[in-house]
Amino acid sequence: MGSVLKVENLRKSYGGKEVLRGVNLVLKRGETVCILGRNGAGKTTLLNSILGTTSCEGRIEVKVNKVGFLSQNPALYPRLTVWENLSLFSALMGVEMGSEISELVELLGMSGEVNKRVMDMSHGNAKKAELLCALVGDPELLIPDEPLVSLDYDSRNAVLKLLSRMKESGKTMLIVTHLPEVMCPLCDRTYELVDGRLRETTCENTLKENKNGG
Repeated sequence: MGSVLKVENLRKSYGGKEVLRGVNLVLKRGETVCILGRNGAGKTTLLNSILGTTSCEGRIEVKVNKVGFLSQNPALYPRLTVWENLSLFSALMGVEMGSEISELVELLGMSGEVNKRVMDMSHGNAKKAELLCALVGDPELLIPDEPLVSLDYDSRNAVLKLLSRMKESGKTMLIVTHLPEVMCPLCDRTYELVDGRLRETTCENTLKENKNGG
């Protein structure tokens, strides 16, 4: 099983403070790897470095052509409908919007929302619309950054259901979260970002540490 992503000795500083202090990571094709960590630990900085939107020291090798990214921040055009956003993303990527998107729309319970403007939607439905756009073109690597943050119960379950389907279909995923109690069941491997370095852990250890206040 070949690797999809390789990160070696990644370092990043802000204002003299080293946020990433020699991060190493190999992501194999078909794996779901979760990165845990407290708010402010540097998880988003790590993802931005991998995506090339933040400069850093070290070596990053992305071995796929298509990467789907779900950001914490709003990424859609608010005055356009969901379908218009999907069509625009498809055109920008030079791909056709296939039938699989319609299936995902139904899976996320968005059939009655796709003709609404994003600005008129609830936060949960807007987040699901962003996830749909991240999946345009059937990316070989999906990177969701805190995909469950601020979602209500129903929206959270819908997103988890879709990510589970992606995993079952063999999609490679790198998921960043601070909610191990709900995300860990998806993970083949789990890491915690602590003091600027990745430490391999298990869901059981993380949940135990959180319970004990560690």
